Amino acid sequence: PETRPERPTRIVNVDYAFGQQAEQILASLLYLFGPQVRSVNVMGKAGGLMGNRGDVQVASSVLLQSDDQVFPLPNGDLDADELRSLIPDRQVFPGRVLTVAGTLLQDRKLLHFYRRIYGCIGLEMEGSFFMRQLHRAIQMGVVRSDVKTRFAYYTSDLPLQPAHNLSEGLAAHEGVPPLYGITRAMLRRILAS
Repeated sequence: PETRPERPTRIVNVDYAFGQQAEQILASLLYLFGPQVRSVNVMGKAGGLMGNRGDVQVASSVLLQSDDQVFPLPNGDLDADELRSLIPDRQVFPGRVLTVAGTLLQDRKLLHFYRRIYGCIGLEMEGSFFMRQLHRAIQMGVVRSDVKTRFAYYTSDLPLQPAHNLSEGLAAHEGVPPLYGITRAMLRRILAS
């Protein structure tokens, strides 16, 4: 069924933010739209510390590797069960996702540490920067405290398994179904709010 928002809605899509530049991009949007911001949705690819390529990670919090600061995702409402129904042949892992400075410096011992000690399910490069800026904007009263956050990633590589690293291309059957499933789940939530 088609879902239409009750009031005029803007969906701003930032096609690609790289690393810490995500913080400045989100800051500009938050200060521009202020209390009109109802949600911050991040979808992308991430390395998986469990599962297989093409699986889905739903972040409950993000952890910045440089200082081990944890940023919870407030008011999250992305449902792992809904994603499982949209992508029935993929596993969906909810949990903490690690934000790293770069993929070239991934160290297997450190990744094992973050998986065991912090319970990280995967790693990516922007999530903590988005959340650091959102937390700052909420504390300053720039945006409402009930803003929704939805962070989901499809697993593009498995850095703990040398045969499944970033240099091995992701086949369409691995990347397209989770990408479309995440997109549909997020748009349902955005248009329903």
